[in-house]
Amino acid sequence: MTASNRSKAEESGGLHRLAFRVSVRFKYILFPLDLPRFVAALTARDFVVSGEVQEPLGVPPAVFVGGQGVVGRKGDLRADMSTDKQFIGVAGEQDPKLVLEELRALQEELDDVLDAAKIEFFELQARHRISRDGGGFPLIRALGHKSKIVENASKAFSQPMELFAAQLTSRSGDPNSADYFEVWVQPVPSLADNVLGIGVVMRNPDLIAFEKQASTLEANLSRFISASLKS
Repeated sequence: MTASNRSKAEESGGLHRLAFRVSVRFKYILFPLDLPRFVAALTARDFVVSGEVQEPLGVPPAVFVGGQGVVGRKGDLRADMSTDKQFIGVAGEQDPKLVLEELRALQEELDDVLDAAKIEFFELQARHRISRDGGGFPLIRALGHKSKIVENASKAFSQPMELFAAQLTSRSGDPNSADYFEVWVQPVPSLADNVLGIGVVMRNPDLIAFEKQASTLEANLSRFISASLKS
């Protein structure tokens, strides 16, 4: 973990960032962005491109160079794309605001190709861990104490049952929606007494609302865990 990440973890109450990725998905009938144009945008943003990409020769002018996966790197940042699923994304371990800024800059670099009116949604995918006494299985066990699902399971299976994981989703939207939020907490099995794993998926079609939610995610996660430990 870098010094900046350690500092961030300390500020957010022991929350350690493992992965943080933001992306933008479009809804074209025919996606206009191809691999060479994306490479040009990355180069303009000082990314180092993975391998050499050239326009094909000796083929009809309408030939489209598709691609998917990580295309370029800048420090610990990774830029990826999928011409089939119509998205571009940026992932890294830096401060979330810096990752968000890089995605916005790439989108602006490509504004002559990608129409903002064709954006379907922005998406965040993140994974964290929090290390704290009582922050793993004891926390999940306490949250499930006297809950209906644990009581019903104990009766149905004729043995004491306990909660091991919790998956919370927003009331609005569903996993197939462009407006959705999900947080999943589960102890890390090999370190279940004091390490809790956290996964987040968030989508929002509005850039301003998305950036606000994404940039405050870690503070909100820390607040959620702290409140849960006290309950």
